[in-house]
Amino acid sequence: MPDLPGRGRRYRVERAGGVFAKSVSDEQIIEAWLEEPSTRKVARKVDLSERQIRQRLAKLRADGRLPHADPDLNREGKIAQLGASVPTNVQGAQLKELSVALWGVAAKNADGELVKQGLDGLRAKYSFSGKEALVIPPRPSKIVAYRANLKPTNTAQRIFIVGDMQLGFWAVRDPKNPQKIRFVPFHDERAVDVMLQAIGLYRPNRLVIIGDFFDFPMLSRFQQEPEFAQTLQATIQEGYDLLRKIRKTAGDKCKMDFIPGNHETRMQRAITNNLPQLFNLTRPGESWPVYSVPSLMKFDELKITCAAEYPSGEVWLAKRHGLIPGLVATHADPKKKDLRADAIHGHLVLPSLEMRQVFYEDGPTTYTRMCVSGCANYSDTGDKVRVTRTNTPSGRSRMGAVQSFGTIDLHTSGLRKFGLHLIHDGRVMFGDHLLSTRIRRGQ
Repeated sequence: MPDLPGRGRRYRVERAGGVFAKSVSDEQIIEAWLEEPSTRKVARKVDLSERQIRQRLAKLRADGRLPHADPDLNREGKIAQLGASVPTNVQGAQLKELSVALWGVAAKNADGELVKQGLDGLRAKYSFSGKEALVIPPRPSKIVAYRANLKPTNTAQRIFIVGDMQLGFWAVRDPKNPQKIRFVPFHDERAVDVMLQAIGLYRPNRLVIIGDFFDFPMLSRFQQEPEFAQTLQATIQEGYDLLRKIRKTAGDKCKMDFIPGNHETRMQRAITNNLPQLFNLTRPGESWPVYSVPSLMKFDELKITCAAEYPSGEVWLAKRHGLIPGLVATHADPKKKDLRADAIHGHLVLPSLEMRQVFYEDGPTTYTRMCVSGCANYSDTGDKVRVTRTNTPSGRSRMGAVQSFGTIDLHTSGLRKFGLHLIHDGRVMFGDHLLSTRIRRGQ
């Protein structure tokens, strides 16, 4: 044994109460005790103190791993002592089942058979293995096997989520013909094409556009560039055509909702700051102002329901069912609103799916938040606009974004399944289908 520092003689760590006392297993102590039931002899054999042996033996007896009776099984009084230790119920009758742990020579010599006969007479359950002692068998399981018989059901509602599209164009002069101007989209047409394929494959019951369908950079106070000067009319036409394609793909029975984002408010802000008298100008018999997205996009004709303006615009898709929270779609980040519901939102360039748990008096509730980034193209590169617009003259993307769209399978019981589908270079894995764009790059 190692010398303890500052001592003039050698001490055993076990006798000093060190951690090495734990290295002696219970099986070693039990085996030594059954061979020679003496605390002193057991302590010498396993190299522990007598005090530690007494503590370990008391713990083993309390756990039922060592009989309280005399461990010498050669005496005939063993059976009587075991029988007397059987507990009784309130009527005083002996219990017919008892788990008894018998160690050592009882399982090896002839006296073991005598003990077994005595325990059988008591109708007691016994075991000659310490690992099997005091083990209560589990109750029969009620779980059964089922045949594969999964059939589609109409009780689930399919909801398709369209994220930020950021529709818009650059007006770029043709280098071969400076008098000619061509419109270069800064929304990703290849990603939009893949999204339309997914809508046709998914066949949703409801479709929600969660804002920033347009970009309107020409109306922004941040981006005053000559490339946007002549693109407003082209953007309006492109937006209307795309909404018609979405309606045709989803079908007339699909309910469509539109949540205005912060980019849609640029039109109302521009009118308010420059021509406030035109802000609420409406045509006779119509409810939407003339200079508004619902009016310009003909929402009444396309059967599109418009929510309130940003940031209060919300569309509730499901009510609360017990501990299952409600489901709401909004454009702004729901963290700012502190919504106590499952939420789908846009506004950010990176998709995400996160959960948080809040504890209430009746139990915990888990809230899910899914961010759908949309099909916008945030890579403003030098080959499309002037190099002076960005600090990356090499032409590399200055904003890293991931395109996506979302799906929700909503059951009438309140249970729901969220799906966040990422688009990579005009391709997406949608269920078992690989959808690829039909538009070639640069077309």
